[in-house]
Amino acid sequence: MNNKYDLDKYNQIIKKCGFDDIEKFEFWVLIKRFLSNKQIYKLALNYKDINDEIKQIVKKYKDSYEKSVREDSYFSLDHDDADILIKHLVINIDFETLRDFLKENPPKLYGDVIGCFRGYVYSYIVDGELKKECDWDNVYKDTMKALKDTKGRVFYPLKALLCIYEERGCYTISFDISTVYQEMVAHNGYAKRIPPKDLTILRAYRIYHGGCQGLPIECIPVIDKALEDYRKKNKIEWNDSKPEEFREKAKIRYNVLLKCMCKSNSYIDFLFWLSVRTKIDESKLKEIIGIDESEIKNLSFRNFHNFINKWYFGKK
Repeated sequence: MNNKYDLDKYNQIIKKCGFDDIEKFEFWVLIKRFLSNKQIYKLALNYKDINDEIKQIVKKYKDSYEKSVREDSYFSLDHDDADILIKHLVINIDFETLRDFLKENPPKLYGDVIGCFRGYVYSYIVDGELKKECDWDNVYKDTMKALKDTKGRVFYPLKALLCIYEERGCYTISFDISTVYQEMVAHNGYAKRIPPKDLTILRAYRIYHGGCQGLPIECIPVIDKALEDYRKKNKIEWNDSKPEEFREKAKIRYNVLLKCMCKSNSYIDFLFWLSVRTKIDESKLKEIIGIDESEIKNLSFRNFHNFINKWYFGKK
């Protein structure tokens, strides 16, 4: 095992997800990430006699499961029932059983989920074999490569994501880009634009799922260490606290971005709407934003949004 990473942070994540054992936690992530409802049910059949709870769920879905097998059709579990089966699987399954099941039942990836797991105890690549080995060194190297390839630009969205996860105490939440921008402003007073190609680079290095899936939870302590090492070496500007003036600015800018998405080009409507959303007086908003009606009232729809975007990503 590699002891140069912050296991305390990993243990905090594990506990917030309801676990006190690293191996069981990583089993849980593997099963939730890679197994479909049909595969979860199939695996649970091996443990149906362990207790009445599993037995009742297996019985409840027996007919629909057998039909889906016969017809090679979709099979679905109620969300709560799936969670119960996963909970019991995590408690009772061992490494060899899960390894063999993944080998015999290769996962099919859906959505934006990356096709690998790189944890502290286990590592796995879809169509490969589950291994009992730490893969965090490769996560660290890939994070550093992503930082180098983007000339440090991905430091900001990655750092913002880590702060969001830690502040909310939840590491499995989805996110949207506007929330990430808001977090940047809350720490630094301004946001760094995130080019789509940078997110593609993060995904290529398998440290970002894509879409609204966020970061691979098992990689968070390593990504965090890579960012801190890069920050110290390159003197990256990031305020660890959230000054009150930045929080207010973050709230304003977040709503500005939302309004742009709503495609409003009326400055008066925009200012009124922003005042209602942020509960900040219109005159103060004008002062904070630093623009007035005469500057933009005659702008075209496209130029209005260009103006707002330029302001949003500026340091003013």
